[in-house]
Amino acid sequence: MADPTAPDRIAAALAELQHGAFSRSQLVNRGVTDDAIATRLARKRWERAARGVFYLRGTAPSWRRQAMAATLGHPHALLAGHSAATLHRLPGFEEPRPGPIQVAVPYGESYRSGLAEVRRSSLLIPHRVLLIPTISPVRAFFDVATTMREARAVAMLEDSLRLGRFSPQELTDAFEAWAPSRRPGVGMLRALVEAFGAGVGAGGVPRTELERQLHLMMGLPGMPSWEAEAPPPWWSPAPERVDVYVGGHLLIVEGDSRAWHQRRSDMANDRRRDNLAAAHGHRVLRFMYHQLLTEMHACAELVLVTCGLASFRAG
Repeated sequence: MADPTAPDRIAAALAELQHGAFSRSQLVNRGVTDDAIATRLARKRWERAARGVFYLRGTAPSWRRQAMAATLGHPHALLAGHSAATLHRLPGFEEPRPGPIQVAVPYGESYRSGLAEVRRSSLLIPHRVLLIPTISPVRAFFDVATTMREARAVAMLEDSLRLGRFSPQELTDAFEAWAPSRRPGVGMLRALVEAFGAGVGAGGVPRTELERQLHLMMGLPGMPSWEAEAPPPWWSPAPERVDVYVGGHLLIVEGDSRAWHQRRSDMANDRRRDNLAAAHGHRVLRFMYHQLLTEMHACAELVLVTCGLASFRAG
């Protein structure tokens, strides 16, 4: 390279795009020699971050700089785990977590990094956020959800869908590809995908985990008679259906997902249906999945009280 300042300009351009980090392979691919690299390291113009990865001297330390550097050490490394969740700003992961950056590389490939905790994974489809290579937001959700309690994972999933971090269809598609891996937590994630994913069917048999929990509640001892997926009498000749119809007590019970029902069009439709029910002398109770999962007996008590079959317990 004839121009002695070219390596500095190349490194500065890379560092500007990559949060202050760049790699030996990037420099070599642009014509920078090993001697030029060694000279700048000796003169402390560049700082060695890890094997084959450098920082431009004077760039401020940051989580993004470290995350980028951790992925630059291997051609197929992607941010994963809580680090990918942070980069995608999944709910609860808006700020970086203590501890090393987490990255994933394909099975069978070797990578050791002083900057990151390295795991092996399959189906690593690269995405980029702020030019940092990462797994997809829904795969990041899978990574972190399997490390937390189910109620917290439910809340995180609801908020992720509501905020548009990924869609129900993306959730379903990613799980279908991920599930055969038999990773820990696949059972819990299957239940969440059934409750919140795409592809809901029809009929009186529970179609989703959300409906299964609703039907479990309505099947508790002492609950009134009810019908699943029933059309109330005022909807004809092309009836709409409700999740649970307690006709003997003029009550409708619906299972809601906050992620679906916070959409304006869905809220408007729910309001229309609830108002129509009220006009025909019916009351409507709505329960979210996490309520049915963690407070099923309290939800059942509310149904019984609404039907006049019980009184609230003191305290």
